[in-house]
Amino acid sequence: MAQHSPTRRAAGAALDAAVGALSPRSDADPVDIVDSAINRADDLAATIGGLGNANYDKTAGSNRSIGKPRVLKPVDLDFLYEGDVYARRIVDVPPRECTRRGWSVYAAAGDADAGAEPFADELRRLGVTNALRERDQWARLYGGAAIVLDVDDGMDDPLAPLDLARVQQLRSIRVLDMHELRVLRCYGQPGSMEVAPPGMLGEPSVYQIQPHDAFADFNTEVHESRVLIQVGQAVSRRRRTDYLYYGKSNLGLAVEKLLNLSVADRSIANIVEEFRLAMLGVKGLSTLSQSKDGTKKLMKRLRAFNLGKSVAKLGVIDADSETFTQQGAPVTGLPDIYDRLQQGLAAATDGMPLDLIFGTSPKGLGSSNESGRKHWQDVVAGRQRSIYEPSILTICDILRASGVVDVPDDAPLRVEFAPLEEPTEKERAETREIQSRADERYMKWNVLAPAEVRAGRFSGVGWSSDTRLLDPDDRSEMSLANDEPAVPPPGGGAE
Repeated sequence: MAQHSPTRRAAGAALDAAVGALSPRSDADPVDIVDSAINRADDLAATIGGLGNANYDKTAGSNRSIGKPRVLKPVDLDFLYEGDVYARRIVDVPPRECTRRGWSVYAAAGDADAGAEPFADELRRLGVTNALRERDQWARLYGGAAIVLDVDDGMDDPLAPLDLARVQQLRSIRVLDMHELRVLRCYGQPGSMEVAPPGMLGEPSVYQIQPHDAFADFNTEVHESRVLIQVGQAVSRRRRTDYLYYGKSNLGLAVEKLLNLSVADRSIANIVEEFRLAMLGVKGLSTLSQSKDGTKKLMKRLRAFNLGKSVAKLGVIDADSETFTQQGAPVTGLPDIYDRLQQGLAAATDGMPLDLIFGTSPKGLGSSNESGRKHWQDVVAGRQRSIYEPSILTICDILRASGVVDVPDDAPLRVEFAPLEEPTEKERAETREIQSRADERYMKWNVLAPAEVRAGRFSGVGWSSDTRLLDPDDRSEMSLANDEPAVPPPGGGAE
C-alpha cells in the first residue's frame, strides 16, 4: 500500500476535522476552517492555504470591504481648485470645451441658409455663453449650480410661477452655486398648497437665495420655474437630501487619484534631489566619532572636501584612509508607474484625454490617439445636448414670449453647436469632391434636378452639403430659368 507523505496525511486529518466542526473560531488555524473545506470547490488547497480565512487571506472578510467615499467640504474644494493645476483643469476644461466654439439658434429652416440668428443679439446682451460656462464650472466643483432668471412678467413676485403669456422682459441672469441657492420647499411637502406639475412631486418648488457676497441677513425666495438647475455628479434618490437636492462634486470623485499623483510627483522630486549621492569613506569612522572632538574634526574635514569640490570642481582625499564614490538612485519602472497614475486620473474625469489634463501630447510613433479624440468629442456633444441645449431653449422661449425678437410662437427652435474642430482646406476639398460625385449620380438618374443641387450647395452664405427639395412647380420654373440640361432617363437616350 502506498505511503502518503506527512503533508497529505495532515491534509486528510484536517479535512475530516473540518467536516465534523460546526462553528470554527475566528483565530483557528487554516486547516480547521469549515467554510474553506465545505463551501469551496478547491477545499484541499483552501484548507492548507487558509483561503477564505480573514486571518490569512487578504481578500477575505473585512480585508476587502467597501470604504466610505471621501466627502470634501466646500472650503477644501476651494483650496484644491485654487492650488492644484490638475484639479483646476478637471473643473474648467469640460465647460470650456462645450462653449469654446459656440452655437447658433434658428427658428426656421431657412435661417441657417441665410445666416440669420434672430436670438444672437439678446443672448449676447445677457451673457448666456459665459453664464452657462460658469454654471457648469461651479456644478462640477461643488456638485450643483444654477442660473436665476430675472423676468418681468407683470407679477412682481419671484415666488409666483413664471407665466410665459405675461412675460414683458428678461432683464438679466445670474449664476449661483448650490450653497447660495438652497431648497426651501418641495412639491407635496406637508403644509404646502402648491400643485405639483407632472413629474415634479417631491422635487424642489421654492429656493432661497443667499449670495456669498451679500449681507448675512439678506435672503430672497424664488420659484423653481425661474431657476435653471445643473447637477454635478448624480447621486441616488436616497442620498439627494445629503447633497442639498443637488449632486456630488466631480472633483471630489477624482480626489483620491489626485492625491496618488501628488505623492508620485513628490516622490519623483525627492529622487531627482538625491539622484546622485556622494559617498566619502573615512577609515576608522566609528572610532573617530566617539573620540574627544572627533565629530568636530569629521565635520571640518567634510566641509573642506565639499568646498574643494565647489571651488575647483575637484575632490582631494587621503589615498590611504579615504574613498570617494557616487551612487545613483534607480528610476527603473517609474515612468510606467506614473503613466498608470495618470490614466487612473483620466478615468475619473469624464474621459478627458491626457493632453487636456496634463498639457502634454501623446508620445511615440502612431500615437495620434484618434479614438480618444473621437470619444472626447462624443462626450462634449453629449454634454452640450443634455446640459446646455435645454437651458438655451428655455431662455429663447422667454425672449420670444417677451416680443423682443420677431419669431413666431409656433416656430420650432433648433440649436446647432459648432464642431470642436474645423476641417482643413484639404478636408473641405475632399468633402466637396465626394459630394459632387454623389450629386452627379443623383442628377443622372433624375433623383435630383440641377436646380435643387444648386439651391442646396450655393444658395446660402457658403457651400453646404444639405439638399433642399423644391416643389414641382418651383422645380420646373427654376430648371427653365437655369437652362437645365436634358438628362436621359434610365435605359434611354437623348433625342
